[in-house]
Amino acid sequence: MKKQGMVWLLCLTTLGLLAGCSSGQPQKQSQAPNQNQNQNQSTQNQAQTPQNQSPVALFEYAPAVLNTLANITLDASKSSDPDGKIAKYSWDFSDGTKAEGATITHTFAKAGSYSVKLTVTDDKSLTSSLSKTLSITDSTAANRDEHLRLSKGTELRIPISEEPKELLPEATEGTWESDISGLIFDTMVQSDQSFAIIPGFATWEWNPDTKTYIFHIRPGVKFSDGVELTCDDLMFSFKAWTHPDYPGVRFDDFSPIVGAVEYRNRTFGTLSLTPDLVTALDSGALPPSALDAFTKYGITLSGNVAVKIDGTEDAASGGKETSAWSITDSKSQKSYSATRDGDQLTLHLPKGETLPWPISGLKCVDPYTFSVQLNKTQRTFLNYVGASAGIMPKHIYEQYLEANGYDKLKGKDLEIGKIIGAGPYKLAKWEPGQYLELDRNDNYWQSREISVDGQTPLGGVEKLFFIVTPDPQAQLAKLLANEVDVLDTRADVNQYLQLKENAAFDTYKYPQLVYDYWHWNLRNPLFQDISVRKAMCYALDRQTMLNQVLKGLGEVANGPTSPLRWDWDPTIAEVHPQYSVQKTIELMEKAGWTIDKNADGTIKKGAVWTKTSADGQTLKMEFEIATNSSSTRRQDYMILMQEELAAAGFQATTRVLDTNAFYNNYLEGSHNFQTAIAGWKMGTDPDGTSIWASNEIDPVGFNWMAYSNPKVDSLLKEGIVLADIDKAKPIYQEINKILVDTMGYCWLSFQDGTFASKKGLLQIEPVNPNTPYAYLPRWSWDGKGLPVTIKKSNTSNSN
Repeated sequence: MKKQGMVWLLCLTTLGLLAGCSSGQPQKQSQAPNQNQNQNQSTQNQAQTPQNQSPVALFEYAPAVLNTLANITLDASKSSDPDGKIAKYSWDFSDGTKAEGATITHTFAKAGSYSVKLTVTDDKSLTSSLSKTLSITDSTAANRDEHLRLSKGTELRIPISEEPKELLPEATEGTWESDISGLIFDTMVQSDQSFAIIPGFATWEWNPDTKTYIFHIRPGVKFSDGVELTCDDLMFSFKAWTHPDYPGVRFDDFSPIVGAVEYRNRTFGTLSLTPDLVTALDSGALPPSALDAFTKYGITLSGNVAVKIDGTEDAASGGKETSAWSITDSKSQKSYSATRDGDQLTLHLPKGETLPWPISGLKCVDPYTFSVQLNKTQRTFLNYVGASAGIMPKHIYEQYLEANGYDKLKGKDLEIGKIIGAGPYKLAKWEPGQYLELDRNDNYWQSREISVDGQTPLGGVEKLFFIVTPDPQAQLAKLLANEVDVLDTRADVNQYLQLKENAAFDTYKYPQLVYDYWHWNLRNPLFQDISVRKAMCYALDRQTMLNQVLKGLGEVANGPTSPLRWDWDPTIAEVHPQYSVQKTIELMEKAGWTIDKNADGTIKKGAVWTKTSADGQTLKMEFEIATNSSSTRRQDYMILMQEELAAAGFQATTRVLDTNAFYNNYLEGSHNFQTAIAGWKMGTDPDGTSIWASNEIDPVGFNWMAYSNPKVDSLLKEGIVLADIDKAKPIYQEINKILVDTMGYCWLSFQDGTFASKKGLLQIEPVNPNTPYAYLPRWSWDGKGLPVTIKKSNTSNSN
C-alpha cells in the first residue's frame, strides 16, 4: 500500500520511531446505570425470598503446547457455586466425545481447532457453561530449520502476516517491510515515548532565518560491514529519495528542500508569459529574446524555438494545459517537455537526463556536518525525514543504481544481493516464502546495556527470526506449539482473550494511533448534504457496536485526533454526532426527506427515506457499504451498521473486497464506492493535508471521498509552517472540529493494540501506538519459559 500522506504509515526505526505509551487507557462504560432503577430493584429484592444462585463454570488446560500427541489436562476445580456446591461436571468436545469429572484428560487425533464446553450443575440442578477453542497442531510436522523449532535465550521468533517485498528504506511501504527495514537502516534522529524528536546518530541545529537544519553526525558510527557513516552517505540517500526515477511514495516529505522539486521534475527554466509571448506560443514559435529565461545549468536554447501544443485542458487539474507540450531547440533539434500553468511556462529535461547533483539546498560542510535548507518552514520535516529516512551506504548502492537506474530501488533487494545498514541488526538470511533472519549488528553505535532497578538485563536478543505466516490462526497454532515466541493479536481479538486465560503466556494491551471510520463518496449527490451525513451518523450506536466488535478493547473515536497526540481536545465529542434516532429523523425531515412512521412518531419497520428531486424523480436512501477482506473487525462493524441504519430508514447492502482491490481500485482508482469502512494508522503529527486538502483529491493524494472545504485548506497551510506546537495546537483543534462538524467521516473507534508472549520475556521499553515491536533492540528474554525477575516496564500487562 502506498504511503498515507503525512507518513500515516510510519513504523518503527531503530530504537523506536513513533515511541510508545506508558499505560493502557481506562475503558468507558457502555451505559451509566439508572440510579432510581437500582434503588427500586434493591427494595424489591429485600421483600422477596432469596432465590438459588447459579453456579460459575471455570476451567484451565495444560500443557501450553497442544498437539496430536499431548495428553491435555482439563481442570474445572475452580468452578464454584455461591450458595451451594457443584454436583456434576460435564464435558462436551467438538470431536464428538464426552466426559465427566472435575479433572479429566483428553487427546485429539487430528490437528485443527476444537471447541470444548464445560457444563457444571449445582446441588439444586441449576447449570452454567463455559466454552473455549483449542488449536491443535500436528505433532509430526517438522520445520525445515532446527532453530525455527527450538528457541534459545538469545533468539526471538516472530510470525509476520506478510513477507516483505522491499527492505531498502527508500522503497518500503508495507508495515512489516518498514518494521524490519527500520531494524537494519538507522535514521539521523529518533523520537521518544512522548513523540518528541531526540538525537540519534546526529544532533541538529535549526536556523529560522535561513530555514536551514545543520546535522552533526557522531564520529565513529559504522555500517554493519565496518565502514564509517559520513555526510556522503546522507547526501547519497537524499539523492535516491529525490531522483526523477525514484519509484517510491515518500518524495513529498523531501519536497520542501530547496531545489528538490526542480530536480525531481527535471525543471530547468520557467518563463513568465506576457500577452506578446502568449501570441507567439499560439503561433508555434518563441522569439530569441524569450530564451534567456531557460538558460540554467549550462543548458542554452538558441535561435527560434518551435512550440508544439498537443495538450488539452484537463478539468481535474483546474483547466491547466499540462501533459502534451514539447519545445524543440531549432539549432540542436533537442526536444523538451513543457507545462503551462496560467502565465507560467516551465521546461523539463527529457526523460533519462537529470540536473546536476547536489541540489542547492543540500551541502556537506565536512564529513560529519550535513546542511539542509528548506524553502519554507515545515514542522514535520524532522519527523518524516530525520526520524523516518533510513540511511543507505553510498559505497554499497551508488554504483549499482547509477548503472541500472534509480527506479531499481524497488523490487531489487535480492538481485542487488547486499542489505547493509547502520541499524541495530543486520540481515543474515532471507529464505523467500519462509523467514528472514536478522543478527545483532556488533558495529551498532548505541549501547544496549540498560540497567533496570540496578540489575542488568540478560544481554538482549542476538537473533530475530521473522517467520512468514499469513493466516492468523496458523500464527496462533505456532505460538501454542512453541514454534514462535510472541504473537501480535491485533487482527483477532478472540486470540488475545483466549491467550489471556492461558497461564503459559503473558498478554499485553496498549492504546494505538489507529482508527476506523465510515465515509461517503461525495461525488454522489445522495451524500453531498452535510445534514444527511450527520443523520446517518446519529443512527449508529457506536459504543454498543464497539462493545460487541472489540469486546472492550478500544474506545469510541470522535474525530481525527487522539488523547495520545498533542492536538487532542476532549470537547470534540460534543461536536461529533452521538447515537439518537430522533436526531436522525429531525435532520432528514429538515433536509426534505420523508418516511412512513408509526403513530408514536417512530420509523416503521422496513420503511426507507425518500425525496423528490428537482427534476421530479423519486430518490431513495439506498446505498452500499464496502470494506476490505483482511479486516474481520470492519466486516463485523459493517453488519451491525447495516442493521442499525435499516432501523433508522437507510437501506444498505454490503460488499467485501480483496484488500488490494478495495484500496487500489475501488477507493483510489475508479471511485466506484458509495460508502466504505476503512482505517488510518495516524502519524504523530496532526497535519492531514494529503487526506483533507482539496488539491489532494485522488489520484493526487488520499482524499478519496472528494472532501473540499476552503477553510480547512487555508488552516492546513497555516498550520504546517508553525514550528511552535503551542501556536499550532489551536489551529489543528479548529481543523478537527470543522472536519467533524462537516462530517468528513463518521468516526467509529480506536482499537487497543494487543499481543502475547511466552513466559520469560522482559520488555524494557513500553510498546508504541503503532507496533508492539518498536523497541526490539532493548528486549531481553531467557528463552526458557521462566519468569524474569527484572521489573517489567509500565506497559499495561493484562494478566
